[in-house]
Amino acid sequence: MQLVIINSLYKNVRYRVFEWNSKYYLLDCDASILLLFFPLFAFFRTHKCYCIEPEEYKTLLSSTYSEIKPYQFVGATLCIIFGTTLLRRHLVKVLLPELPNVAAVSKFGLLFIILFFVLGFRFQYSHKKRLLLDYEGRPYVFVKMSPANWKMAVGKIMSYFILLFLLLWRVYTIVVTDEVDSFIILGIIPFLLFLVMFANLSFWDLKEYQIVLKSE
Repeated sequence: MQLVIINSLYKNVRYRVFEWNSKYYLLDCDASILLLFFPLFAFFRTHKCYCIEPEEYKTLLSSTYSEIKPYQFVGATLCIIFGTTLLRRHLVKVLLPELPNVAAVSKFGLLFIILFFVLGFRFQYSHKKRLLLDYEGRPYVFVKMSPANWKMAVGKIMSYFILLFLLLWRVYTIVVTDEVDSFIILGIIPFLLFLVMFANLSFWDLKEYQIVLKSE
């Protein structure tokens, strides 16, 4: 077991890079679709990390990275969705004070549409951030990684479960309630679902990890 420092790529939150045994390796945080739904599996599964050249390492990183938030794009997207939902609801309420709540027969359809939209956006985002590297013949290793400081990791894990609980609780209240405020379905549910779908990327922001070689 060895301690490594994992760094993020410039404007690409899908990948992480680290130096180990005088070599540089590339970690794909979205390598498995299961990690989108079960992000904690990242600390228990084996990761396939490709070796990259020092020149590639310098190209992927940037000296100005520290000035840029890794979730700038995601955060801006969430703010736009949340803000436009608030504005749209406010304007409609003003123009049409008798706006009805979402009927029970349509709320399940709306939940399905929201789930389809968020998952589609998540997959499309991951696909657009995919690096077009030549993997054929490139050396790689299989490793397991875990946080070096579990005290810091507990905070992220608790935050994830709180978000997941809020999401499931909101969905449950929508299912068992005959009529639901349209803002809950059109605003709160997409916001929480976005955060949960991107949680697997945030688990790699702790910097220091313990790495164990499984095979190469």
